[in-house]
Amino acid sequence: MASPLSGLERDAVLRYMAKKKPMLTLSTDGISKLVRNYNFNGRSSLKLMTDENSTVDFLGKEVLVQFYYNRLGLCFKSPLSKSLQEPCITLPEQFDRLVDKSAQAAGSAQIRLWYNDAKKSSVSMDCEPLESYTLFQKPEWNSIPQEQRVLAKKYLVEFVSESNSGAAPSIGSGLHLIPVCRYLCGGEAEGLEAVEGRAKPFSILYIDSRRVVLAKSHDSQSLELESTYRADIKIPLGTNSRFSRSIKAECTAENLYRSKTGLECYILRFTLLQKEDRRFLDSLICGQ
Repeated sequence: MASPLSGLERDAVLRYMAKKKPMLTLSTDGISKLVRNYNFNGRSSLKLMTDENSTVDFLGKEVLVQFYYNRLGLCFKSPLSKSLQEPCITLPEQFDRLVDKSAQAAGSAQIRLWYNDAKKSSVSMDCEPLESYTLFQKPEWNSIPQEQRVLAKKYLVEFVSESNSGAAPSIGSGLHLIPVCRYLCGGEAEGLEAVEGRAKPFSILYIDSRRVVLAKSHDSQSLELESTYRADIKIPLGTNSRFSRSIKAECTAENLYRSKTGLECYILRFTLLQKEDRRFLDSLICGQ
């Protein structure tokens, strides 16, 4: 639920933006971009001092603008247009506080990882679904935006070739590579946290009875390839999030895919999973 700022709070934020120029994260249709340079056009809009071609995917669309104000995550939505041939965003009356993502994910599938090593067993890493990715259904190529499919296909051909040559682990059916390619083509920036500096969880892009795909934030911990991790998985049952299925498993970080802009996806393969849990996950993917 949105938590809007008061008029006085909004005025204080605008003064802060004019003086400090916090970095902005623009997002729309699964594409994100960082904007570091901009100027105020009075108190009504922002002129983005950036290459026109870099904002072509945002023109004429409602854009989510996120930034930090004294470590507090804030956002607003506004269309991006052109003013005197420069990209421009109107400043709306309503600014909102960013919602804590851990609270948003409370009714969604969640994974907690531990090192399967006595020396590191106290270290845990949280994994939460990425909002625009639908879990427990077969990924489809048309989930990738049309303008990103050429690049996505290049990634897919590269990953399949690496696996076929033996340079990378087997990809099985390869279905899990669709969300990987989609994520790696998704842009150079990520959504912000409600509070700056807080460690970000991994994002769950895909899960079935054999693998889990996790997207790594720039602020997330790193996994060690070929290391084994214990996993506690909680999956809500139906629409009533008060009840969930708890699955305990072990998995190995078998591969890491990177984009040219620094985005990263880990592939975790289950090495220990009870037969009934494997059947349960298969039934979710098949829609049973």
